[in-house]
Amino acid sequence: MNTSMTTHRLALPPDFGSMIPPNIRISPFTYPDLDLQCQDVDEKDAGQRLQEHLGRPYALTSSGRHALKLVLTDAGLNADDTVTIFTTTGNSYVSGCVTRTIGQLCRWSMKIETSTKLILVIHEWGIPFPRMEELLTTGIPIAEDCAYAFASSREGEQMGRKGAYSFFSLPKFFPINFGGVVCGVRQPVEMLWEARRAVFSVIGSELPQLAAICNARISAWRYLESAFSEIGCGPTLQFESGTVPGVFMFTPHDDVAPEEIKRAYKLHGIEASVFYPWHAVFIPCHQKLTPGAMKYMVSVYEQARRQGRKESN
Repeated sequence: MNTSMTTHRLALPPDFGSMIPPNIRISPFTYPDLDLQCQDVDEKDAGQRLQEHLGRPYALTSSGRHALKLVLTDAGLNADDTVTIFTTTGNSYVSGCVTRTIGQLCRWSMKIETSTKLILVIHEWGIPFPRMEELLTTGIPIAEDCAYAFASSREGEQMGRKGAYSFFSLPKFFPINFGGVVCGVRQPVEMLWEARRAVFSVIGSELPQLAAICNARISAWRYLESAFSEIGCGPTLQFESGTVPGVFMFTPHDDVAPEEIKRAYKLHGIEASVFYPWHAVFIPCHQKLTPGAMKYMVSVYEQARRQGRKESN
């Protein structure tokens, strides 16, 4: 992929009121991908490919959140127990999907407590947590949140193989609108035949292309790195060898509020959010982004910044 962004910017619609916004999401899923779910599939072959990738037995779930709930239940946690959360970046931002799910059964903390019965390691944005070996020495069971780290590895080892449990969110990586995977739970997990077939149809189609998908995601990240660095706001996070990025995160200029950038992206049909307390903005970065889509994301940021500076004056 050509990373040059200097030739021209993508023009935004001059009349916002009559604009049809695109739908650029963190997930690579778009409505034409429903056709993938209609394909004939060898479920046994697709399931074997998935197990080979994960390196351990698994069960399909309706979502990553469902997978986390199964982990918490299997761990036998009660209201007096604590799940201690560690993240790659070490900051205090944790998705509400995670904390709310934990809060339904027990408490959570970001340090090891006397009541800690499970450690949840979040491989944030696809970047592996660097201190897994240290945590393994505690003797406390570990669950790996690989929602964004389906294809990431560290020192040649796939994420999700060290903890007692691991779980994945399929729409974060594949062009599918539902589904998760959980490893390590002992109770059987049932999925309706139609849903299971849809998941295996997509998995069976996509897993043979895994290397190409990873390369496309890395190329998209490099493209965005070049584009945003060119206008003076480079990436907030760098990634090491083996990381397959789940988003692109950048630090806006000091003269524009991250919340306004998030709002502008939403109005223009782009999924984005703010990573607190760093006040960085994260946007889609996946294998189906085109140069036009990425130029569009850069142009929306530039326009939002100009508008914000104009209003402040």
